[in-house]
Amino acid sequence: MCGEHLQNGQTSDKYKFELPENAEAESEMLENNVGNKVYGMHEDISHFLRCSLAEKSMGRMKMDQHGFECEAERKAYPFEYYSGWFDIYQLTNTGECAENPAAKPLCVERNGGKYIYRMKNSDLCNGQIYDFYSPVEILQNINEKDCNGDSRVFGYYLTSELVASQVKPRKKCLKLHSPKRCSRNFKTTPGILGNSLSGQLPSVTWQLPIVEKPVSCVVRIR
Repeated sequence: MCGEHLQNGQTSDKYKFELPENAEAESEMLENNVGNKVYGMHEDISHFLRCSLAEKSMGRMKMDQHGFECEAERKAYPFEYYSGWFDIYQLTNTGECAENPAAKPLCVERNGGKYIYRMKNSDLCNGQIYDFYSPVEILQNINEKDCNGDSRVFGYYLTSELVASQVKPRKKCLKLHSPKRCSRNFKTTPGILGNSLSGQLPSVTWQLPIVEKPVSCVVRIR
């Protein structure tokens, strides 16, 4: 995951997350947390909020909180909704894996003049389904005509700031990550943490994307 919202924090205390009761409280909660330097933001709180509301609607009132990671996403791969994360490497028993779509859906519902983002499929969505990309970088001041080249796409994106302000989805020129790579699982030595049967530390090589300005990113290993 990459984005301007990512940051280290100043405390190791756990953030006390409470579900907001309405759209206004939801926007206020997000606005209070966007740019808050006290807590580390290594995941997207707006994604965690969408996930929590979806879990509540299905009758699962309490989620185990692991940072701001969506519990439903922890239990399902590939995840069907937009989350902000993108895959760079996948290990399987066969060494083969299916390619995930570059963009994933969210339901966008209009509430007066505001727009609410939800994890709902088309049957339950009372608005419009948008496909959102998870870019490495948002390229400013580049129009659709000039948005060309390797790993570029003119499409919908999402940030915590946009969700908090409850505005209609917008398109920008986006720099995407390189395609996901696949490999066979490593065979490791029992009882020796990290070592493979050959005695070497299992590792993969991933080349960092070339960006136009410094970008903060987080790597998640699962």
